Amino acid sequence: MNREILHSRPISFYVRFLAGFLICVMGAGILFAATPRVNVSVSENDISLKERFQLTFTFENFSGNPDPDVSRLKDFSVISGPSKSNQYSWINGQSTKVYSVTYTLAPLKTGRLTIPSYTFQDKRRSYQTEALTIRVREPEGLPDTPSGQSRLKPFYFELLPSTHTPYVGEPFVLSYKIYFRENIRNYHVDKTMFTGYLTDYLPVPRNPVVRTETVQGVSYQSAILQQVVLTPAISGKDTIPSQVIRLEVESPRQGRRSIFDDPFGMGIQLRNVDVVSPELVLNIRPLPPDPPASFTGAVGSFTLDAAFDTVETEENQAVTLKIEVKGKGNFKNFTFPKPEFPDQFMVFEPETQENVRLTDEGYTGSKIWEYVIIPNYQGTYYFEPVEFSYFSPKDGKYRKQMVPDLILTVTPNTRLIREQQQGLSRREVELLAQDIRFIQLKEGRIMSEASRHTIHGVDWIGYGISFIIFLVWSVFAGTKKFLERNPAYVRKKAAYRTLEAAARDLPATADEVIRMLPKLFARYVADKEGHGRQNLTRSEVIAYCREKIHDETLLQRIDTWWKEVEFLNYLPSETDDIRAQELKEEMLALIRLLEKKR
Repeated sequence: MNREILHSRPISFYVRFLAGFLICVMGAGILFAATPRVNVSVSENDISLKERFQLTFTFENFSGNPDPDVSRLKDFSVISGPSKSNQYSWINGQSTKVYSVTYTLAPLKTGRLTIPSYTFQDKRRSYQTEALTIRVREPEGLPDTPSGQSRLKPFYFELLPSTHTPYVGEPFVLSYKIYFRENIRNYHVDKTMFTGYLTDYLPVPRNPVVRTETVQGVSYQSAILQQVVLTPAISGKDTIPSQVIRLEVESPRQGRRSIFDDPFGMGIQLRNVDVVSPELVLNIRPLPPDPPASFTGAVGSFTLDAAFDTVETEENQAVTLKIEVKGKGNFKNFTFPKPEFPDQFMVFEPETQENVRLTDEGYTGSKIWEYVIIPNYQGTYYFEPVEFSYFSPKDGKYRKQMVPDLILTVTPNTRLIREQQQGLSRREVELLAQDIRFIQLKEGRIMSEASRHTIHGVDWIGYGISFIIFLVWSVFAGTKKFLERNPAYVRKKAAYRTLEAAARDLPATADEVIRMLPKLFARYVADKEGHGRQNLTRSEVIAYCREKIHDETLLQRIDTWWKEVEFLNYLPSETDDIRAQELKEEMLALIRLLEKKR
């Protein structure tokens, strides 16, 4: 027995020593991983006055998500932002959180401009960034195109209007044109509601037409990525602000690659590039004075047609006057002037139908007004000509369309005359008598004046229940209203329903389904995490899932699914409708498991 005790003591001592050593090492690793750092960087520090650049604040291992105060940048204008992103990693037992905030800025003057030093607080400690200097020079050559081979850039972006001098109410097409010298895998255009314009975006082309052009002696490829139809509402000079396109660009991967980074062996690395267009100045011309009386705001090129559905009818029988305007122009901005009708007609408000299409030439189609009129007396009626006026931007003056000679013959209504002469039959009088009956009311009880003011116990119980119900409803309604004011909370709660709805509306073609699946998955994760950016990468999605759940099998299934979808995106010829639907159903199943695991 004593020998066993002597042998057991050294063993337990080594076990405790080893456990304590491991705890110290792990604690030191955790403390090291939690060291916060902050850094500020710019995409370029030598630009022209018409160029834009990105300013990025990177916070590593901060406990919160700081918001930099860009109002301190007096020499710069904020074009877009903030664009926020979170990244999480766990390497060799050390966790790292990286939070980034990016702004797109434009300089307001030339010279050496300074981005001042920023100070941020985290856990009662201060962290300071270095001041940065940006050299801004006068623009040279074409707008946003610096001269000289050393300054040639791989991407340029410009706004091309179909006309620089539209009239008020004249729709014109604004095209987003990109020039590029590197392969673009994907792109995203932020939709902006332009102030002072009626705005309608055309569908984004699945495969934009690519052309080859020469800019300052250098060959570029170009494509129209987005088109928007704008209808100005106010005359005068106006400036369309700079727009931003986010590109997902291919670049060869340098150095040795891991098979997990490049599972298909294609050697492609993707990076995001924000390309900013210069501002666009337009001269909006007013319409000429003294328009015709029948002008109601139509601008474009139109034709007019009007006719009755019949040329002969009886008294008190409805007739429809159909007026149709066809052509190209601002169909959403005008109505039809009300025609003149004789006093012998009862006229109802018209029903309006719009058959308008949005094309790369603007709004085309037709607009129909149907007036239902009822003649009260017989006779032959000659209607005033139906007139419609519009302004023609091509000619620079007002045009008038007219449909004359609208004639309607109204004959006596013989059936109505016969019914009026006959009167009511004996049977009709008997039925009318049966419809009129005496309703017997119950006799009321007489109550004393004193009993009216007595409150019984049952009444108190009713009052109490009503008060409790009102109190519970008030608390519930107030809490619900408070939460609904938080857009991130609303998106988070509705993330799965939004995903299901988007999955039901996916196009029928297999390649479109495959292209949209990773975007839907990324948007679901972005809504759940409160990301402002929707186009998350596979690594960011996996990092989010790894943080929220601890099921390695499920994580492996998500990663395998994502890699297969990426592979089919690279090789669309390998895709068929059956496999696309299977991958869609598998995505929904994986996200349902994520919902249960959280």
